[in-house]
Amino acid sequence: MNRQPEDALEDAALTAALRRGDGVAYAEVYRQLRPRLCGFLRHLGAHPARAEELAQETLLRLARHAASLPPNTRMRPWSFAVARHLWLDERRRLLLAAAHDGWPGHALQVEPPLAPDVATEAARTRLRLDRAIAELSEPLREALSLTAVGGLSAEEAAVVLGIEGAALRQRLARARSALLARLGEEAR
Repeated sequence: MNRQPEDALEDAALTAALRRGDGVAYAEVYRQLRPRLCGFLRHLGAHPARAEELAQETLLRLARHAASLPPNTRMRPWSFAVARHLWLDERRRLLLAAAHDGWPGHALQVEPPLAPDVATEAARTRLRLDRAIAELSEPLREALSLTAVGGLSAEEAAVVLGIEGAALRQRLARARSALLARLGEEAR
Protein backbone atom coordinates (compact mmCIF):
# COMPACT_ATOMS: atom_id res chain seq x y z
CA MET A 1 0.00 0.00 0.00
CA ASN A 2 1.30 3.44 -0.82
CA ARG A 3 2.16 5.73 2.03
CA GLN A 4 -0.25 8.60 2.39
CA PRO A 5 1.32 12.07 2.22
CA GLU A 6 -0.58 13.25 5.30
CA ASP A 7 1.19 10.62 7.40
CA ALA A 8 3.74 12.61 9.34
CA LEU A 9 4.61 9.75 11.67
CA GLU A 10 8.14 9.37 10.34
CA ASP A 11 8.85 13.05 10.78
CA ALA A 12 11.75 13.61 13.13
CA ALA A 13 10.10 16.78 14.43
CA LEU A 14 7.05 14.75 15.51
CA THR A 15 9.23 12.23 17.31
CA ALA A 16 11.09 15.06 19.01
CA ALA A 17 7.79 16.63 20.06
CA LEU A 18 6.60 13.31 21.50
CA ARG A 19 9.85 12.97 23.41
CA ARG A 20 9.20 16.43 24.93
CA GLY A 21 5.70 15.38 25.98
CA ASP A 22 3.85 17.54 23.44
CA GLY A 23 0.14 16.70 23.72
CA VAL A 24 -0.65 18.01 20.23
CA ALA A 25 1.93 15.64 18.72
CA TYR A 26 0.49 12.74 20.71
CA ALA A 27 -3.03 13.63 19.55
CA GLU A 28 -1.83 13.54 15.93
CA VAL A 29 -0.19 10.14 16.38
CA TYR A 30 -3.33 8.89 18.13
CA ARG A 31 -5.55 10.19 15.32
CA GLN A 32 -3.47 8.48 12.66
CA LEU A 33 -2.65 5.20 14.38
CA ARG A 34 -5.67 4.16 16.47
CA PRO A 35 -7.90 3.07 13.56
CA ARG A 36 -5.02 1.32 11.80
CA LEU A 37 -3.96 -0.52 14.94
CA CYS A 38 -7.56 -1.62 15.57
CA GLY A 39 -7.90 -2.91 12.02
CA PHE A 40 -4.60 -4.75 12.23
CA LEU A 41 -5.52 -6.40 15.53
CA ARG A 42 -8.95 -7.39 14.22
CA HIS A 43 -7.32 -9.01 11.21
CA LEU A 44 -5.10 -10.97 13.57
CA GLY A 45 -8.25 -12.29 15.22
CA ALA A 46 -9.01 -9.96 18.10
CA HIS A 47 -12.65 -9.30 18.89
CA PRO A 48 -13.46 -5.68 17.90
CA ALA A 49 -13.75 -4.51 21.51
CA ARG A 50 -10.52 -6.26 22.47
CA ALA A 51 -8.77 -4.82 19.39
CA GLU A 52 -9.77 -1.36 20.60
CA GLU A 53 -8.43 -2.09 24.09
CA LEU A 54 -5.13 -3.40 22.74
CA ALA A 55 -4.77 -0.38 20.46
CA GLN A 56 -5.41 1.88 23.44
CA GLU A 57 -2.79 0.00 25.48
CA THR A 58 -0.31 0.39 22.63
CA LEU A 59 -0.87 4.14 22.53
CA LEU A 60 -0.67 4.37 26.33
CA ARG A 61 2.70 2.68 26.18
CA LEU A 62 3.79 5.23 23.62
CA ALA A 63 2.70 8.03 25.94
CA ARG A 64 4.51 6.45 28.91
CA HIS A 65 7.73 5.76 27.04
CA ALA A 66 7.85 8.66 24.57
CA ALA A 67 10.52 10.54 26.54
CA SER A 68 12.86 7.53 26.36
CA LEU A 69 12.40 6.79 22.65
CA PRO A 70 15.51 7.20 20.51
CA PRO A 71 15.33 10.31 18.28
CA ASN A 72 15.25 8.19 15.12
CA THR A 73 12.25 6.08 16.25
CA ARG A 74 9.79 5.39 13.45
CA MET A 75 6.37 5.58 15.08
CA ARG A 76 4.40 3.27 12.79
CA PRO A 77 6.69 0.24 12.96
CA TRP A 78 7.25 0.81 16.69
CA SER A 79 3.51 1.01 17.38
CA PHE A 80 2.56 -1.99 15.25
CA ALA A 81 5.31 -4.06 16.86
CA VAL A 82 4.02 -3.17 20.33
CA ALA A 83 0.41 -3.99 19.31
CA ARG A 84 1.50 -7.31 17.82
CA HIS A 85 3.43 -8.23 20.96
CA LEU A 86 0.46 -7.33 23.16
CA TRP A 87 -1.77 -9.59 21.03
CA LEU A 88 0.73 -12.45 21.10
CA ASP A 89 1.15 -12.10 24.89
CA GLU A 90 -2.61 -12.24 25.34
CA ARG A 91 -2.89 -15.33 23.17
CA ARG A 92 -0.12 -17.01 25.17
CA ARG A 93 -1.94 -16.24 28.43
CA LEU A 94 -5.17 -17.67 27.03
CA LEU A 95 -3.39 -20.80 25.82
CA LEU A 96 -1.80 -21.30 29.23
CA ALA A 97 -5.15 -20.81 30.94
CA ALA A 98 -6.71 -23.30 28.53
CA ALA A 99 -4.00 -25.85 29.22
CA HIS A 100 -4.41 -25.51 32.99
CA ASP A 101 -8.18 -25.24 33.14
CA GLY A 102 -9.15 -27.63 30.35
CA TRP A 103 -10.80 -24.71 28.57
CA PRO A 104 -11.23 -25.35 24.83
CA GLY A 105 -9.65 -22.06 23.79
CA HIS A 106 -12.50 -20.90 21.58
CA ALA A 107 -11.63 -17.24 22.24
CA LEU A 108 -8.45 -17.75 20.22
CA GLN A 109 -10.36 -18.32 17.01
CA VAL A 110 -10.64 -15.58 14.44
CA GLU A 111 -14.07 -14.08 14.78
CA PRO A 112 -16.15 -14.79 11.69
CA PRO A 113 -17.32 -11.73 9.81
CA LEU A 114 -20.93 -10.68 10.29
CA ALA A 115 -23.38 -11.33 7.49
CA PRO A 116 -24.17 -8.15 5.56
CA ASP A 117 -27.61 -6.58 6.06
CA VAL A 118 -28.02 -5.94 2.36
CA ALA A 119 -27.07 -8.76 0.02
CA THR A 120 -25.20 -6.72 -2.56
CA GLU A 121 -22.40 -8.10 -4.66
CA ALA A 122 -19.90 -5.85 -2.91
CA ALA A 123 -21.02 -7.10 0.50
CA ARG A 124 -20.81 -10.75 -0.62
CA THR A 125 -17.34 -10.17 -2.05
CA ARG A 126 -16.20 -8.51 1.17
CA LEU A 127 -17.58 -11.41 3.21
CA ARG A 128 -15.79 -13.96 1.01
CA LEU A 129 -12.57 -11.95 1.30
CA ASP A 130 -12.83 -11.72 5.09
CA ARG A 131 -13.37 -15.49 5.34
CA ALA A 132 -10.45 -16.17 3.02
CA ILE A 133 -8.19 -13.89 5.08
CA ALA A 134 -9.30 -15.59 8.30
CA GLU A 135 -8.25 -18.95 6.82
CA LEU A 136 -4.70 -17.77 6.08
CA SER A 137 -1.97 -18.96 8.39
CA GLU A 138 -1.04 -16.45 11.08
CA PRO A 139 2.28 -15.40 9.47
CA LEU A 140 0.55 -14.72 6.14
CA ARG A 141 -2.37 -12.92 7.81
CA GLU A 142 0.04 -10.73 9.83
CA ALA A 143 2.03 -9.73 6.75
CA LEU A 144 -1.10 -8.92 4.76
CA SER A 145 -2.73 -7.05 7.65
CA LEU A 146 0.32 -4.92 8.38
CA THR A 147 0.58 -3.77 4.77
CA ALA A 148 -3.03 -3.75 3.55
CA VAL A 149 -4.79 -2.70 6.77
CA GLY A 150 -2.01 -0.98 8.68
CA GLY A 151 -0.64 0.84 5.67
CA LEU A 152 2.96 -0.09 6.45
CA SER A 153 5.49 -0.53 3.69
CA ALA A 154 6.98 -3.99 3.22
CA GLU A 155 10.17 -2.80 4.91
CA GLU A 156 8.27 -1.42 7.92
CA ALA A 157 6.19 -4.60 8.22
CA ALA A 158 9.37 -6.70 8.11
CA VAL A 159 10.75 -4.67 11.02
CA VAL A 160 7.55 -5.24 13.02
CA LEU A 161 7.71 -9.00 12.40
CA GLY A 162 11.46 -9.22 12.95
CA ILE A 163 12.12 -10.76 9.54
CA GLU A 164 14.00 -9.77 6.40
CA GLY A 165 12.26 -7.75 3.71
CA ALA A 166 12.56 -10.64 1.24
CA ALA A 167 10.81 -12.97 3.68
CA LEU A 168 8.00 -10.45 4.14
CA ARG A 169 7.57 -10.07 0.39
CA GLN A 170 7.45 -13.87 0.08
CA ARG A 171 4.72 -14.02 2.74
CA LEU A 172 2.76 -11.34 0.90
CA ALA A 173 3.04 -13.23 -2.37
CA ARG A 174 1.88 -16.46 -0.70
CA ALA A 175 -1.00 -14.65 0.99
CA ARG A 176 -2.15 -13.11 -2.28
CA SER A 177 -1.87 -16.45 -4.11
CA ALA A 178 -3.85 -18.21 -1.38
CA LEU A 179 -6.54 -15.53 -1.48
CA LEU A 180 -6.80 -15.67 -5.26
CA ALA A 181 -7.05 -19.46 -5.19
CA ARG A 182 -9.66 -19.42 -2.42
CA LEU A 183 -11.77 -16.70 -4.02
CA GLY A 184 -11.48 -18.42 -7.40
CA GLU A 185 -12.78 -21.69 -5.90
CA GLU A 186 -15.75 -19.90 -4.34
CA ALA A 187 -16.61 -18.19 -7.63
CA ARG A 188 -17.07 -21.55 -9.38
